[in-house]
Amino acid sequence: APSYIADTDRCFAQQHWTVDMASLAETCLSPDRGWEAAKAVFVLGDSHAHHLVPGITRATSLFRQRGFSIRYSTVGSGCAYLPQTLSGGSSGRGQGRQSCTLYNVASTLMLAQNLREGDIVIVAHVGISVFASESIREDYMNHMLRLNEFVLRSNA
Repeated sequence: APSYIADTDRCFAQQHWTVDMASLAETCLSPDRGWEAAKAVFVLGDSHAHHLVPGITRATSLFRQRGFSIRYSTVGSGCAYLPQTLSGGSSGRGQGRQSCTLYNVASTLMLAQNLREGDIVIVAHVGISVFASESIREDYMNHMLRLNEFVLRSNA
């Protein structure tokens, strides 16, 4: 079976509360910076982000020709690369909330360590409803702005 199928994919944590998030982020978000891959594409988010992986994987040859390593860490069950106020997992409490928070912290730390000039970061998830409160939309925008700061610092 192809490596991007959820059951066989070590970088897609379907049941995120059973996974060591720091280990997942380190394993899955450490790019190959060898002589052929000076740049990286990072994909973060929930199962919606994971749906992008097969297309990105198929485009690997095009990216590799331009010196890119493709790395991703995605999670299921309502957990995504979101601010803590929004990352609750399927239950929104307990182990689900804790593992989502750890996913976000570990992913952010790995990006801070690994982002370099010319890298690409793709974040995807089911989305923020237009009916969400203003404070939720503001939390989300601030979270994405912090990610943008990491990207800008890596390009400085």
